[in-house]
Amino acid sequence: MIFHPLLSLIRPQGIYGAPLAPGTHGPQFTVPLRDIRGQEGNPLELECKVSGTPMPEITWFKDGEPLAPSGRMKMDLSPDGTAKLLIDGCKPSDEGLYRCVARNPYGTNHVKSNVTVKGLIPYMPAFGVPPFGEPGKAPRVVIPLDNGRSREGHPITLSCRIVGSPQPLIKWFKDGERLYPFGRYAMDQSSDGIVTLTIDQLTTRDTGCYRCIGENDFGSDRTTAELVVE
Repeated sequence: MIFHPLLSLIRPQGIYGAPLAPGTHGPQFTVPLRDIRGQEGNPLELECKVSGTPMPEITWFKDGEPLAPSGRMKMDLSPDGTAKLLIDGCKPSDEGLYRCVARNPYGTNHVKSNVTVKGLIPYMPAFGVPPFGEPGKAPRVVIPLDNGRSREGHPITLSCRIVGSPQPLIKWFKDGERLYPFGRYAMDQSSDGIVTLTIDQLTTRDTGCYRCIGENDFGSDRTTAELVVE
Protein backbone atom coordinates (compact mmCIF):
# COMPACT_ATOMS: atom_id res chain seq x y z
CA MET A 1 0.00 0.00 0.00
CA ILE A 2 1.49 3.36 -1.07
CA PHE A 3 0.09 6.78 -0.18
CA HIS A 4 0.37 9.91 -2.34
CA PRO A 5 0.13 13.41 -0.85
CA LEU A 6 -2.88 14.17 -3.07
CA LEU A 7 -4.50 10.86 -2.24
CA SER A 8 -3.59 8.68 -5.15
CA LEU A 9 -2.44 5.15 -4.80
CA ILE A 10 0.29 5.14 -7.41
CA ARG A 11 1.34 2.39 -9.77
CA PRO A 12 5.05 1.79 -10.54
CA GLN A 13 6.81 4.50 -12.54
CA GLY A 14 7.33 4.01 -16.22
CA ILE A 15 3.87 2.60 -16.89
CA TYR A 16 2.59 5.68 -18.74
CA GLY A 17 5.20 5.27 -21.46
CA ALA A 18 4.60 1.56 -21.94
CA PRO A 19 3.39 0.49 -25.42
CA LEU A 20 0.10 -1.34 -25.70
CA ALA A 21 0.77 -5.03 -25.12
CA PRO A 22 -1.36 -8.17 -25.23
CA GLY A 23 -3.36 -8.59 -22.05
CA THR A 24 -3.43 -4.90 -21.11
CA HIS A 25 -6.83 -3.28 -20.56
CA GLY A 26 -8.45 -0.26 -18.99
CA PRO A 27 -9.96 -0.20 -15.48
CA GLN A 28 -13.07 -2.27 -14.82
CA PHE A 29 -14.96 -2.33 -11.52
CA THR A 30 -15.92 -5.88 -10.58
CA VAL A 31 -17.49 -4.80 -7.27
CA PRO A 32 -19.11 -1.32 -7.30
CA LEU A 33 -19.59 1.06 -4.41
CA ARG A 34 -22.97 0.99 -2.67
CA ASP A 35 -24.94 3.74 -1.00
CA ILE A 36 -24.23 3.85 2.73
CA ARG A 37 -26.03 5.31 5.72
CA GLY A 38 -23.84 5.79 8.78
CA GLN A 39 -24.45 6.82 12.37
CA GLU A 40 -22.71 9.92 13.68
CA GLY A 41 -19.67 8.94 15.73
CA ASN A 42 -19.33 5.48 14.20
CA PRO A 43 -16.72 4.42 11.60
CA LEU A 44 -17.72 4.38 7.94
CA GLU A 45 -16.18 2.27 5.18
CA LEU A 46 -16.58 2.53 1.41
CA GLU A 47 -15.28 -0.46 -0.55
CA CYS A 48 -15.11 -1.47 -4.19
CA LYS A 49 -12.93 -3.69 -6.36
CA VAL A 50 -11.22 -2.82 -9.63
CA SER A 51 -9.20 -4.72 -12.20
CA GLY A 52 -6.91 -3.48 -14.95
CA THR A 53 -3.54 -4.13 -16.54
CA PRO A 54 -1.45 -2.38 -15.43
CA MET A 55 -3.12 -2.00 -12.04
CA PRO A 56 -5.00 1.33 -12.02
CA GLU A 57 -4.26 4.17 -9.63
CA ILE A 58 -7.18 5.13 -7.38
CA THR A 59 -8.36 8.62 -6.47
CA TRP A 60 -11.28 9.38 -4.14
CA PHE A 61 -13.58 12.40 -4.50
CA LYS A 62 -16.36 13.88 -2.34
CA ASP A 63 -18.85 16.21 -4.05
CA GLY A 64 -16.37 16.64 -6.89
CA GLU A 65 -13.38 17.54 -4.71
CA PRO A 66 -10.36 15.21 -4.36
CA LEU A 67 -9.81 13.75 -0.90
CA ALA A 68 -6.51 13.53 0.93
CA PRO A 69 -5.58 11.27 3.86
CA SER A 70 -6.15 12.82 7.29
CA GLY A 71 -6.39 11.75 10.90
CA ARG A 72 -9.97 10.53 10.35
CA MET A 73 -9.67 9.45 6.74
CA LYS A 74 -7.54 6.63 5.36
CA MET A 75 -7.30 5.02 1.93
CA ASP A 76 -6.15 1.53 1.04
CA LEU A 77 -5.59 -0.41 -2.18
CA SER A 78 -4.94 -4.14 -1.90
CA PRO A 79 -2.98 -6.20 -4.47
CA ASP A 80 -6.25 -7.87 -5.53
CA GLY A 81 -7.72 -4.47 -6.49
CA THR A 82 -9.90 -3.91 -3.41
CA ALA A 83 -10.04 -0.16 -2.76
CA LYS A 84 -11.24 1.19 0.59
CA LEU A 85 -11.98 4.60 2.03
CA LEU A 86 -12.17 4.52 5.84
CA ILE A 87 -13.68 7.41 7.84
CA ASP A 88 -13.30 7.25 11.60
CA GLY A 89 -16.01 8.86 13.74
CA CYS A 90 -18.21 10.03 10.86
CA LYS A 91 -19.99 13.38 11.07
CA PRO A 92 -23.00 14.92 9.27
CA SER A 93 -20.46 16.98 7.30
CA ASP A 94 -19.17 13.70 5.82
CA GLU A 95 -22.43 13.31 3.91
CA GLY A 96 -22.19 13.66 0.16
CA LEU A 97 -21.58 12.00 -3.17
CA TYR A 98 -18.36 9.95 -3.14
CA ARG A 99 -16.62 8.71 -6.28
CA CYS A 100 -13.80 6.24 -6.67
CA VAL A 101 -11.93 6.96 -9.91
CA ALA A 102 -9.57 4.39 -11.42
CA ARG A 103 -7.04 5.30 -14.11
CA ASN A 104 -4.34 3.53 -16.08
CA PRO A 105 -2.76 4.34 -19.48
CA TYR A 106 -5.63 2.59 -21.28
CA GLY A 107 -8.66 4.24 -19.72
CA THR A 108 -10.58 5.72 -16.82
CA ASN A 109 -13.58 4.38 -14.94
CA HIS A 110 -15.46 5.31 -11.78
CA VAL A 111 -18.14 4.20 -9.35
CA LYS A 112 -20.10 6.33 -6.90
CA SER A 113 -21.88 6.18 -3.55
CA ASN A 114 -24.34 8.48 -1.81
CA VAL A 115 -23.32 8.66 1.85
CA THR A 116 -25.74 9.86 4.51
CA VAL A 117 -25.01 10.21 8.22
CA LYS A 118 -27.76 9.97 10.81
CA GLY A 119 -27.04 12.72 13.30
CA LEU A 120 -27.45 12.78 17.06
CA ILE A 121 -30.22 15.35 17.39
CA PRO A 122 -30.49 17.04 20.79
CA TYR A 123 -33.84 17.87 22.34
CA MET A 124 -35.04 21.17 20.87
CA PRO A 125 -38.46 22.32 22.11
CA ALA A 126 -38.61 24.90 19.32
CA PHE A 127 -39.36 22.03 16.92
CA GLY A 128 -42.82 21.81 18.51
CA VAL A 129 -44.63 18.98 20.25
CA PRO A 130 -46.81 16.15 18.90
CA PRO A 131 -50.59 16.64 18.88
CA PHE A 132 -52.18 15.91 22.25
CA GLY A 133 -52.20 12.19 23.02
CA GLU A 134 -50.02 11.28 20.03
CA PRO A 135 -46.58 9.72 20.62
CA GLY A 136 -43.63 11.44 19.00
CA LYS A 137 -42.13 9.88 15.87
CA ALA A 138 -38.73 10.47 14.31
CA PRO A 139 -38.71 11.77 10.72
CA ARG A 140 -38.86 9.12 8.03
CA VAL A 141 -38.33 9.49 4.28
CA VAL A 142 -41.25 7.72 2.58
CA ILE A 143 -40.66 9.13 -0.93
CA PRO A 144 -36.98 9.86 -1.66
CA LEU A 145 -35.57 12.47 -4.00
CA ASP A 146 -35.08 11.44 -7.63
CA ASN A 147 -32.00 12.29 -9.66
CA GLY A 148 -32.70 15.12 -12.09
CA ARG A 149 -31.44 16.36 -15.45
CA SER A 150 -32.37 19.63 -17.15
CA ARG A 151 -31.08 22.41 -19.39
CA GLU A 152 -29.78 25.87 -18.65
CA GLY A 153 -32.47 28.53 -18.33
CA HIS A 154 -35.20 26.07 -17.32
CA PRO A 155 -36.68 25.72 -13.81
CA ILE A 156 -36.69 22.43 -11.90
CA THR A 157 -38.44 21.18 -8.78
CA LEU A 158 -36.92 18.52 -6.52
CA SER A 159 -39.45 16.85 -4.25
CA CYS A 160 -39.65 14.17 -1.58
CA ARG A 161 -41.91 13.22 1.32
CA ILE A 162 -40.70 13.19 4.93
CA VAL A 163 -43.15 12.41 7.73
CA GLY A 164 -42.80 12.61 11.50
CA SER A 165 -44.46 13.92 14.65
CA PRO A 166 -44.07 16.75 15.34
CA GLN A 167 -43.74 17.87 11.73
CA PRO A 168 -40.03 17.82 10.87
CA LEU A 169 -37.93 20.91 10.34
CA ILE A 170 -36.67 20.73 6.74
CA LYS A 171 -33.21 21.77 5.56
CA TRP A 172 -31.84 21.70 2.00
CA PHE A 173 -28.17 21.40 1.05
CA LYS A 174 -26.15 21.46 -2.19
CA ASP A 175 -22.72 19.82 -2.11
CA GLY A 176 -22.77 20.14 1.67
CA GLU A 177 -23.71 23.86 1.72
CA ARG A 178 -27.01 24.96 3.31
CA LEU A 179 -29.58 26.49 0.92
CA TYR A 180 -32.07 29.18 1.91
CA PRO A 181 -35.36 30.32 0.30
CA PHE A 182 -34.36 33.48 -1.54
CA GLY A 183 -33.24 34.51 -5.01
CA ARG A 184 -33.67 31.60 -7.41
CA TYR A 185 -34.56 29.15 -4.62
CA ALA A 186 -38.12 28.52 -3.42
CA MET A 187 -38.95 25.94 -0.74
CA ASP A 188 -42.29 24.51 0.35
CA GLN A 189 -43.54 22.00 2.93
CA SER A 190 -47.11 20.67 3.02
CA SER A 191 -48.98 19.21 5.98
CA ASP A 192 -48.81 15.70 4.44
CA GLY A 193 -45.00 15.78 4.39
CA ILE A 194 -44.36 16.71 0.74
CA VAL A 195 -41.38 19.06 0.59
CA THR A 196 -40.06 20.77 -2.54
CA LEU A 197 -37.09 22.80 -3.69
CA THR A 198 -37.65 24.81 -6.87
CA ILE A 199 -34.67 26.35 -8.67
CA ASP A 200 -35.42 29.02 -11.30
CA GLN A 201 -33.24 29.84 -14.31
CA LEU A 202 -30.88 26.88 -14.02
CA THR A 203 -27.19 27.25 -14.86
CA THR A 204 -24.48 24.60 -15.11
CA ARG A 205 -23.30 25.74 -11.66
CA ASP A 206 -26.47 24.19 -10.25
CA THR A 207 -25.12 20.73 -11.12
CA GLY A 208 -24.35 18.87 -7.91
CA CYS A 209 -25.49 16.68 -5.05
CA TYR A 210 -28.67 17.86 -3.30
CA ARG A 211 -29.76 16.67 0.13
CA CYS A 212 -33.01 17.17 2.03
CA ILE A 213 -32.91 16.61 5.81
CA GLY A 214 -35.90 16.37 8.14
CA GLU A 215 -35.33 16.82 11.90
CA ASN A 216 -37.48 16.87 15.01
CA ASP A 217 -37.03 16.19 18.73
CA PHE A 218 -36.98 12.43 18.10
CA GLY A 219 -34.41 12.07 15.33
CA SER A 220 -33.65 12.84 11.71
CA ASP A 221 -33.74 11.32 8.24
CA ARG A 222 -32.48 12.45 4.87
CA THR A 223 -32.52 11.77 1.16
CA THR A 224 -29.99 12.66 -1.55
CA ALA A 225 -30.06 13.07 -5.33
CA GLU A 226 -27.85 14.29 -8.16
CA LEU A 227 -28.84 17.14 -10.48
CA VAL A 228 -27.16 17.59 -13.86
CA VAL A 229 -27.66 20.82 -15.82
CA GLU A 230 -26.58 20.78 -19.46
